[in-house]
Amino acid sequence: MRPGRFEKDKRPRLVAVHEGKPRQVGVFPLDDFDRGEILDLPGEIDGALDDLSDVAVHPKSGHIFLLSDESSALAEVEVVTSRKGRALATVGVEPLPIEGGLKPEGICFDAAGSLWLVTEEDRMLRKLKV
Repeated sequence: MRPGRFEKDKRPRLVAVHEGKPRQVGVFPLDDFDRGEILDLPGEIDGALDDLSDVAVHPKSGHIFLLSDESSALAEVEVVTSRKGRALATVGVEPLPIEGGLKPEGICFDAAGSLWLVTEEDRMLRKLKV
């Protein structure tokens, strides 16, 4: 969920990802999914993430974090507005500190802004610094 304070109309948005091709991010008003936007990945991220397995929104910045289990990487993007409309801009892409072939499967932020990552094989929850 992207809080309304990060949106021009102050309405919260549901953020979702399409895992495979085309890898895209959807941003939808909660009361009208038909008015949602489908945003393409910036080139740097499209080449760095083989899939999109999860998404989370930072509660303080509104930035969107994208998880790739196949690439074992995490990308941070921000929503930017121009005359052409809204798009995603890359903030950064980082490999995840996961060893032993563990598969990163999910991410979320807590209220304090800490990022949590869960891995599938060992079912462990890890706190990451962002």
